[in-house]
Amino acid sequence: MGRILAEVTVASLALALLFTLGAAVGNAIAQRRRIIRQPELAWNIRDFRFLGAILGIAPVILHEAVEILLAREPLETVPDPFLHLVSELLISGIGGELLFRGVAKIRNWGTI
Repeated sequence: MGRILAEVTVASLALALLFTLGAAVGNAIAQRRRIIRQPELAWNIRDFRFLGAILGIAPVILHEAVEILLAREPLETVPDPFLHLVSELLISGIGGELLFRGVAKIRNWGTI
């Protein structure tokens, strides 16, 4: 049972990492294909939202990988490891996005 939970957890972490890398590549492509020119602000809110989400997700991926590799937290104590991972990734991604968006808006205060 424990091995199956570890496999599910590792697969969830791998999918989260692949999604993060795919989102980063997609964002880079979208940034190059801007058709409508927007006024360049010192702190581009869209870029900082994306950066905040990525920087919020990265520590969770690292934390969970360390927990699995060192076996410090037995996965049998978590009722649903997939839900545990997804909820941590979602909360940290949204939290990082909100934090960086707020900083960008404060820094752009009065320039719009």
